[in-house]
Amino acid sequence: GATRTLCYTGDTMYTPKLIDFFRGADAVLADCSKPADYDGPHVNVTKAIQLEQETGARILATHITPGKVPYDSFKDVPNMEIVEIGQKYSI
Repeated sequence: GATRTLCYTGDTMYTPKLIDFFRGADAVLADCSKPADYDGPHVNVTKAIQLEQETGARILATHITPGKVPYDSFKDVPNMEIVEIGQKYSI
């Protein structure tokens, strides 16, 4: 079969270097689910959407804040998925 590329951010802050690094990847498992007004050591939903738009990669969003799952933020973004515990994801 065809080779697929999965990238993973770990805990990270947004930087434009992420765009260059992830461009062309099939999927990115990304720490990118913090609320839009969050300004700390993780990627917020606004920057997550930017990451999806500028890389073209499927974004699998991790590091969910309890009680603040960003379903509404990602509902109109075609390649954004919120990762759920115990699920399998095909790349």
